[in-house]
Amino acid sequence: MCSILNIVMYMKVCFLDIDKKKLKNIKEDTRYVIITNNDLDNINEYNIFEFKPIIIAYNGSYVIDLANNSVIIKKPISEYCLNKVLDYTNTHDVNTKLYQNNKDLFEIKLETRNRNRMMVIPKLFKDKIPNVKSVGDLETIYVTNSNASIINAIGEVLSYLNINEDIIGLDNIYNNININGTLLASY
Repeated sequence: MCSILNIVMYMKVCFLDIDKKKLKNIKEDTRYVIITNNDLDNINEYNIFEFKPIIIAYNGSYVIDLANNSVIIKKPISEYCLNKVLDYTNTHDVNTKLYQNNKDLFEIKLETRNRNRMMVIPKLFKDKIPNVKSVGDLETIYVTNSNASIINAIGEVLSYLNINEDIIGLDNIYNNININGTLLASY
């Protein structure tokens, strides 16, 4: 008599917004997906490069698997859009910080104390520079490629890891990450 043993693969994937929650107690049986808006050069203080996570950076415009240096998403801001944004920020005294990786620009951080100025930027950029989008609040706005999305990036990572998206509602992932800073998904 021959018996067939069905082996079920089980892997834990932890989505962690490292800007909101510190990374603690790295577990061997868990694959980590780090979400950050910080400059990639500045996030190694958490020693994440020692365990090679997947990183979703710049509001989903750049995603890389550090385990094999595989770029999953790469949606930089064009030079034309950069120049339009900088023309506006220079004219209206808005401070900028550019977030780049390997000469590609992925995000522009805008800051000014003029709250009225910050209120008009998202609508103005949407109308005048439709290839970028602005997210943020009255103190800090991040400008990225209009095709970049944190939810799409999470979906791409789930697909990349061969996780059936039907198992997990992407809206719940996004909300949980925003509220708690972390999400643990298993399949």
